Amino acid sequence: MLKNEVLAVTPWQAVLDVLQTSDMAENSLNLLKNLRFVEIQNSLLILEADNNFAKDWILKHFLNQILNAANSLETEISAVDIRVNPRRSIKPIQTEIQLSKEEIQREDKFVRLPKPVSRGLYSKNTFENFIAGNCNREAFEICKKIASEPCQTGMPLVYVYGHSGLGKTHLLQAIVHSVNGSNRNVRVRYVSAIRFLQDFLNQFKGTFTEKQKAEINFRETYEGVDLLLIDDVQLLSQKDATQLSLLQIIERRRLHGRQTVFSSDRLPSEMDQRHFKKRLLDRLEECLVVKLDLPDAQTRMGFVKRETVSFPFPEKERADICRWIATPSVPNFRVLFGKLNRLQAEHDFMQRPLSLHSVRMLLCPDATGRTIEAIAEATALAFGVCGEALRSPDRIQKVSFVRKVAMYICREDTEEPLQVIGAFFGRNHSTVISSCNSVAEMLQNNEDLAWRIQEIRYSFGRENN
Repeated sequence: MLKNEVLAVTPWQAVLDVLQTSDMAENSLNLLKNLRFVEIQNSLLILEADNNFAKDWILKHFLNQILNAANSLETEISAVDIRVNPRRSIKPIQTEIQLSKEEIQREDKFVRLPKPVSRGLYSKNTFENFIAGNCNREAFEICKKIASEPCQTGMPLVYVYGHSGLGKTHLLQAIVHSVNGSNRNVRVRYVSAIRFLQDFLNQFKGTFTEKQKAEINFRETYEGVDLLLIDDVQLLSQKDATQLSLLQIIERRRLHGRQTVFSSDRLPSEMDQRHFKKRLLDRLEECLVVKLDLPDAQTRMGFVKRETVSFPFPEKERADICRWIATPSVPNFRVLFGKLNRLQAEHDFMQRPLSLHSVRMLLCPDATGRTIEAIAEATALAFGVCGEALRSPDRIQKVSFVRKVAMYICREDTEEPLQVIGAFFGRNHSTVISSCNSVAEMLQNNEDLAWRIQEIRYSFGRENN
């Protein structure tokens, strides 16, 4: 099957070895490693996956990388086919915590318990209310898949990672709402790491009988549910006994094919090893890690539009106002919430109108104090042209376009007369009017230009602040 007999195991293993030396993310490699080699038929590499989700995801995102790796080995592989074998069950792993047969048999009773109550859930934290974009789409899709096929996705351990305020709690709670709303006989529980710690400590309080009941309740709560979600697992730092208990729970759940989802603001490799048990970190490293990145411009825009539907913005200015609020990069969505809360308070309690001008004054008070010269410099810098060229008689197309944009911003954001604006750029007031009308017309159909103008305005405002 190979032109050069250089593969020691299987062609698929050789392809994986090549991919491991590439810059492919570790969680993506782990997903590919779950595929099983079947055979090669007439240059067709046939692999086997556990479920349709894994098959579709790999063919959509990794097919080119697989074929490139195969070509680098000088194989005859020119196509890939992935078949699904749902009958293959997940093999229990060998763990450092040994469970007796009696313990394993006793755990079957948990499956027949009534559905648990997950506390601390927010009704708005649903998939429908989550703004998905390039910064979080992978995590969003995987969490939706977990909710639609709990314990059937071939992902026994999932680790949702991202900084504070990016939507980890929202996604975990959305899974719970989706599963509970589907009327399926699936037992799911969501808890914060702090609640998990409290439940663990309750086993050691009260009389001997009360301790026994608390221990039984703890095991039923965390080992017996089909789907367990633990939020902010990094908060268990320096809680040695609690960490060992969590490790036992993970192992027992995996032996019974039950699914566990964690969230954290850092990767397992970034946890302080002085404050976390190595065995627990090893287990968390085995998770499928999905990351939430900082919100990109389009995601911020979608978020602001959704949250301001009821705001009394003038309809003609609504798109510009939302773009103004969403333009600057923010570390998380809570910063945007803070801005919107301020606008709402100013309107409700101070009776201020929420026009574009007033919003800009509230969120960036010094933004209207800019000069024509400063605007010209900022615009030239944003478009990569020389600032002096804007004032020259140069009629090169790019310079002319940037000059028009600068004139437009000057007219919109300063109180200078048209004659003054024109004089600065070496043009008359009728040229300023024509240039501004031309830019305004372009803005109706050019979203990218609208974003760039807002970025210029906002960058200038931050410099003044």
